[in-house]
Amino acid sequence: AVVNRPICITWNQPEDPDYLTPLPESKESDFTSVSGCGVVSSPLGYRVTSKRKGLAGLVLKELASPLTGKVTLKTTVQSSVQKSGLLNNGYLVLGNGPQDKQLVKCGVRIQAGQALIAQGALNKGTAKRADLPIEDGQPVQITVVIDLSEQMVTMTADKVIVEVKLEQPLESIKHVGYAVDNAVIDFAPIEIATEVVKR
Repeated sequence: AVVNRPICITWNQPEDPDYLTPLPESKESDFTSVSGCGVVSSPLGYRVTSKRKGLAGLVLKELASPLTGKVTLKTTVQSSVQKSGLLNNGYLVLGNGPQDKQLVKCGVRIQAGQALIAQGALNKGTAKRADLPIEDGQPVQITVVIDLSEQMVTMTADKVIVEVKLEQPLESIKHVGYAVDNAVIDFAPIEIATEVVKR
């Protein structure tokens, strides 16, 4: 005789803890402009994902009041996708306008093992580099000091220091944010401190 009852299948594997995990929350509304990338929440703060190769991703916040004098910006950068084949680069950016060519990028190139400051468009501007041994997934603390009276930018990535003279005059900082190029990178919220420079 055939008994009408449902088939019961026993699964002998433990459940995936990420099963039915909620999708990351979009964080694009935290910024004034987002181009060439997407921004969602991450354990560090923000996860920025490039939309396509060769297109710089820029995430910018226009400040209520421009920063002047001596400005210190801090964040943490971390590769969120290990062994992905992506470039895994992330930058803290600053400038007096939202265009790529107006922004100074201070950050790390993980595969290349470099800390660098790039001025102008990310793929076309000039850059100064220093060796920075780093592993995929390792968080890197970035501190950038901009002395607008001297037109100097000094970045410390962990203990590696890179310093440049600004090529384009910068009287104040109106925009801060993040940049990526063919990468998925997590960033901590940017901390800002200013001090008046006496001449």
